[in-house]
Amino acid sequence: MYLESMVWYNAVIPFLKSTIKITPLSGEGLFIRKDVIDSIPLSLAEDALLSLKLSSHGYSVGLLDSYVYELAPVNIISFIRQRIRWNKAMPRTWF
Repeated sequence: MYLESMVWYNAVIPFLKSTIKITPLSGEGLFIRKDVIDSIPLSLAEDALLSLKLSSHGYSVGLLDSYVYELAPVNIISFIRQRIRWNKAMPRTWF
């Protein structure tokens, strides 16, 4: 999980920021003002979808230089199931 996070934050997010000008949000360490959340249409608030909605409504989305501790899935099966769930949801979010 550590290596995956390193690739995500050091390669994927900078690439997306430079190409499509959107910073995908990540569920851990997420801070959004309540009035902003209330101002966008209701959704399942998938992190990536939330990034798109906020950007399309003119809000700035960015990352702070910080440390956030995240709980890992309890075992490899839970980890694999989580990633399958995420990878199924991502295409639906983007399209």
